[in-house]
Amino acid sequence: MAREYTAEFKLEAVKLANEQRKAGQTITKIAKDLGIKGGLLGKWIKKHNEKKSAADAFPG
Repeated sequence: MAREYTAEFKLEAVKLANEQRKAGQTITKIAKDLGIKGGLLGKWIKKHNEKKSAADAFPG
């Protein structure tokens, strides 16, 4: 069964990733530290960047 993450967790993960990537960290390392797969974090970042607001990116 796939684990589901809250919109708040996704948003915080994206914010953290954006901050840490500026400091030279990789998405893979950041995701590992969060206990998720790099591909999943990458999808969340892409989705967040495509939407106008966090509510649109991660509803409910």
